This record gives sequence, structure tokens and C-alpha cells, in this order.
Amino acid sequence: MAIKNPSDNENFCILPWMHLYAEPDGNVFPCCTAVPYPGIPELKGSLKDNTLAEIYHSDEWNKLRKDMMEGKRNDACTRCWQFDDAGGSSYRKHNNNLFKKHFNLVDLTAEDGSIEEFHFKAINIRFSTECNFACLTCGPSWSTGWNKYIIGPKGPNLKLEDNTKESVWDQIKEHLPTVDEIYFTGGEPLMMPEHYKILDYLIQQGLTDMTLRYNTNMSNLNFYKYNVVDKWRMFKKVEVGASIDAYGERAELVRLGTKWDQVEANLLSLKGIDNINLGIDSVISILNVDHIPKFHLYLEHKGIVDETSIMSYNIAFSPPEFNIQAIPVDMKEEIKQFLEIHLENYSGRMTHPRWGFPQIISFMKEKDTWDRSKLVHNLHSRFRHVYKEMTENIPIIKQLLRHE
Repeated sequence: MAIKNPSDNENFCILPWMHLYAEPDGNVFPCCTAVPYPGIPELKGSLKDNTLAEIYHSDEWNKLRKDMMEGKRNDACTRCWQFDDAGGSSYRKHNNNLFKKHFNLVDLTAEDGSIEEFHFKAINIRFSTECNFACLTCGPSWSTGWNKYIIGPKGPNLKLEDNTKESVWDQIKEHLPTVDEIYFTGGEPLMMPEHYKILDYLIQQGLTDMTLRYNTNMSNLNFYKYNVVDKWRMFKKVEVGASIDAYGERAELVRLGTKWDQVEANLLSLKGIDNINLGIDSVISILNVDHIPKFHLYLEHKGIVDETSIMSYNIAFSPPEFNIQAIPVDMKEEIKQFLEIHLENYSGRMTHPRWGFPQIISFMKEKDTWDRSKLVHNLHSRFRHVYKEMTENIPIIKQLLRHE
């Protein structure tokens, strides 16, 4: 085998050795980034047909680990290779840094990529599609909040426990003593009973010396009988990634269901709690790429973020017409200059924009997929319920519709 030491391997990712990512329909992927991508063969398992143990000991997962050890790029990881090749900070790089202490697991791996015993160190699980928002870069396959806007058959409220061969709770529970981190996302995870079931079990078993991570819309910190902040205080560390792409009126338009004043109050309520780190997890699309600098300055001015806050930039791949690569070339140059001028004049202490904005620019200019007719069709069909508001209140949308 040509390469095995992760530190010498620029194409290595630790996640196939220690990570669970499961979706509400029962599908399991190597991670949340290695999900279906146009033109790329899928690498997935199904909990409808197999247990977690069977999936992680399968020939497909063994080959993924074998490719990683040999320094080969597996097609399943195409999204990360795109960010890496663009000079950005990929999910692969992030997790290699975060879980470097688990690199020794590679030494326990056979030449064919198989592992005799598999214990999760990190879990990223989506229990259902239950959500109270209808984000414009999302859709009914991920959010029940979209159903109120759909004419015809509604999107299903998928529940992971309904799509498994054996109880997913029983399968996960046996791994919890070895887990360093659990990442809750959705749907909206703070609305899911399964989320609170796990927290209660961890507290009862004394398994609180771990990190909880969240991707949450921050609309409500009180669900059912629970105040989630009271639960969070019992854990070693809580990383809250607030899914917010803008502030004020644009926030309420880009993520339908947002009441900005309430979201802002919830964000501010977490400041000063020692074990809770608040960051912002933004989706970058044509809906907000012209708004991001103003958004960051607002958050900084309000004291919601500071130099310790993590600001994540996730590129919207769907719908394709909202991808920032689908902006006309001349407008891309205007946006590039706009972002660069902001960085030149920025005097704050936050570091993430200094690498995040160049990454956005690099990705935006990598391909040109502008198609005015597709954008117009999408706005009039899928987004007809907010067409008037979008065209009146999002300047870049008005500019795109005037562009030939």
C-alpha cells in the first residue's frame, strides 16, 4: 500500500473510520457532504435493509477506507475535492483537524480497508424532516414547513425510526459511551422528541463529557416540556451553529417562518454562558451573496458574534439557479470587487471573512452556469408564493431579471 500515515496523505479523511451520518429516509452516507451529486455514483447504505454494523463493515465502506489509505480520491467525496482544488477549507480538512486524535484508528485497519471493531466517535443524525421553516434554498424533502406552500401532494414527514430494519435507538445507544461529539440537524432538531431522548439518556448515564453540535434555526428554545438551554448547561461543550443567512427583512424572506426579532433575542440569550459557543452557519446563494458583509457587520455590532465565533459558509448547490455560479460573468466581477473592498476596509477582529470571502469568490468564478430562462421559470413556479416579495426586496434578484 503506497500511503497509510494520515499526516502524509493529502487526500485522507478520518470520517469513514469513526463517523455516522444518517438521513430520515434511512439512507446512510459517509458524511453530510458525501451525498448524491449530479453525475457521480452514490456511496450509501440503507437502514431499511441493513444494520449500522453491516453498512460500516460492507465492501463499499471498506473500499472507501482503502482508497483513503492509498491517497486515492473516491468519487463519493467530490464536493470536498471541489473546495480543496479551489483553495478553500473543505469539510474533509475541518474534520481532520477536529478529530486528529483518532488518526490511530488507521493503524487498526486491514489492507482491504476493513476494521474488526467499529465504534462511533462522532454522530451526525437527522431524525426527521419536521421543521417550522420553509427556507428558499431547502425544500419539502427536508422540511415539512414547505407543505403550506405546495399545491398538490405534500412532502412526507419522514422519520428515521420508521425507515430502519432494526430500532435505530438501540443501534445508536450502544455507541454513546465512545462518542466524543453528536451533531443534531434536521429539519429543525430542537423540535424533535428523539433529540431530547438522547440528551436525557446522556444526562442520566453521566455521559456529558462530550460536545453537542447543532444546526438550528434558533426560532424557539422551548419545545414540549423542555427548555433546551437548561439541558445544554449540563454538558462539557455545546456548539450552536445558527442557520441564518441574513438579518431583518431579508432573513424573514430567505428563510420563510423567521421572526427576526425573536431569533435575535434567542441568539443574544446564549451569550455569556460559559459552555455554549455560538456561531453562524450561513448558506451562500444568489439570495444573500450581496448581503453577507452587511450581515456580518450587523451581527458584530449587536455583540452576537466576536473573534471567537465560528462563521461557516455553505454553498447552495440546489436549486441550481440559486447557485452563485449561475450569476452572469459581469455581475460576478461586481460581486468579487464588492467583497474584496469590504475586506480591505474591514477593521473588526473576526478572522473567518478573511478566508471565507476568497473561498466564495473562487467557487463563484470556477464555473459559469448563468441561464436567465431557467431562473425566471424557477421563480414563477417553485417560488411563485414569494415572487413579488423577492423581486421587490432582493436587489440582486431584480438585477438578474433585467440581465440578458
